[in-house]
Amino acid sequence: MEKSVCLLFQGTGPHPSHRNFGDAVDATYRHFETGCPPKDGENQDKHSELDRIRTGWSLSSHYDLVIAEGTAALQTLVSYKWLSNRMATTVFLAADETFFNIRDKPTRFLWHGLKPVTNTVDLCISISQLVNTWIKPFLPNVPCQVVHPTTTAEKYNKLSAIEASSPKDPFRLLSVGDVRKMKNYPTLVRAVESVNEGLSQDITLTILGEGHQQQPYASKSFISTPGRVSESDFATYFDRSSAYIQPSMGDGFGVAALEGMLAGLPTIVTELVGMKQLLDDRWVFDPTTNGLRTGIKNMIRNTPRRPHPTRSAESASQPVILSRVTGTVLP
Repeated sequence: MEKSVCLLFQGTGPHPSHRNFGDAVDATYRHFETGCPPKDGENQDKHSELDRIRTGWSLSSHYDLVIAEGTAALQTLVSYKWLSNRMATTVFLAADETFFNIRDKPTRFLWHGLKPVTNTVDLCISISQLVNTWIKPFLPNVPCQVVHPTTTAEKYNKLSAIEASSPKDPFRLLSVGDVRKMKNYPTLVRAVESVNEGLSQDITLTILGEGHQQQPYASKSFISTPGRVSESDFATYFDRSSAYIQPSMGDGFGVAALEGMLAGLPTIVTELVGMKQLLDDRWVFDPTTNGLRTGIKNMIRNTPRRPHPTRSAESASQPVILSRVTGTVLP
């Protein structure tokens, strides 16, 4: 008998990587605060705990498996388990930095106090081992499986087709991410500026994502901020680049860094980026100006671009792991 699966998403719709997870198990998508499906890119977030409880209570009680995308949706998931369907298998898709961010904040006491309730979740899918370490103090009794997210099929095909060779002069750095404090882009800009002051060659930095055009660093001569680009143009920026860098001071995984590796780009990340475990320690640095500057200098001294040793088709098969992990309830 086919099982009924629901994935509770945030914002405008499930993250593309999380949609890969949901599609792999034929999930129905419902917003965690409104209970509605995605609405043409409309952000349905209300930031209301009451709406999360109401949605958990009002969702169909016929779902066999319910997945919560991110920590905010965890509240809806627990409400569903307690108020609507005690027989459903509940899965927390741990995919954000919430539990990392609240370590030293008063809200941590609330989450610790909720352990008797949140520990009734049946399973946790963590997008990296780093995220797993963040959530363990708050969900110590929930069994957890680490499953890395993936790029989209279109991006995979375009990026894997890139010929891995590129000139070192000018040296073109690429990074992808919207403007958020945890993405740490002002620090990256300072690091690139510092490296440029000590070298004769030019180093440019292209940052893809929303909001950068309005930032003070956008006017610097070595910075390019095209905004958010279409998937058809996305690979072009990787093809033109010499290396990829993810400067985050808290990033659950970092799919864009994985995409850089897929394109054959030497890739630098910080120690607070979840996908760091896929890289040699030589390319993992502190999320500071000095740390990023050291990483960039090391990369410039490296040989011209070539395929990364972990570049493979492995990432394309990751979504099926969710089916195996939840095999007790799925056909």
